[in-house]
Amino acid sequence: MTVHQKGDVWVVSPGVNSSSPEYPTDSASVAIALEKLSGMKKGELASKNPEKQSIFEVDTVKGMSVEVFNAAGKSLGTILIGKNTPDWNSNYVRQDKSNDVYTAAGGIGYSFFTDITRWRDKLIMSFDKSLAKNITLIRKDGTSIALAKADSGNTWNIITPEQCAAKSDQADGIISKLALFNAVGFQDTVLADSVFGLTKPELVVSIGLKNGAKKITFGAKRADGKNYAMVDGRETIYLVNDYDVNALNKELKDLKDIPPSAPAPLVNPGKKTGTKQKK
Repeated sequence: MTVHQKGDVWVVSPGVNSSSPEYPTDSASVAIALEKLSGMKKGELASKNPEKQSIFEVDTVKGMSVEVFNAAGKSLGTILIGKNTPDWNSNYVRQDKSNDVYTAAGGIGYSFFTDITRWRDKLIMSFDKSLAKNITLIRKDGTSIALAKADSGNTWNIITPEQCAAKSDQADGIISKLALFNAVGFQDTVLADSVFGLTKPELVVSIGLKNGAKKITFGAKRADGKNYAMVDGRETIYLVNDYDVNALNKELKDLKDIPPSAPAPLVNPGKKTGTKQKK
């Protein structure tokens, strides 16, 4: 697996050759890894004995090998990151051409990992919540619900299939969830459209903004409780938690702001009712 800069962005690839697929990375993870590398310092010498490398997990079997290259593609060296020290504040490390095992503080073991999914950018959608002007929900049963925000204040109204006041907290909840929406994984293996369920989706949500629009389609639910999802303009198929889909999949009754019924008039207990009979 390689993490490298391509133009102005960082990408991660499962292989080392040019034919391997490349995916955008999580910029925060890359920034942390670079910071750990630049600030790494040798701590205490733990061992010089090559036979103990497996104990510290800095051998070629258990150690995590990290090779660093400069901008020209020249290797600057390789380190092997081993297990945590007993106090969990450091890791054992070794340069690949040395038998010396040192401690290195700073939690570097948590900053480097071989799981490519952890390196990938999981951000599906982001936008400024204040720019949201309308919401459209299209549910699997074919029903479509459209909401629009008033020109002033934070009032939302339902405009389809009825015209009435909407619960602003429910509309705001949809906007807030999608304004910074992350995946939990990716579906890179190509499957049949009927498996993905994206041509006959569970839910389609469109957000109209002052400066454009966002649209996300939620497909079938997998056995592990995750749904397939896609956004317009990208080919990536994401995995999202089913409970996030359920939180967005509102019915009309969930969104209508129905005023409470007027209370029934109270009967004055001191006033007798009925007809007076003649003697």
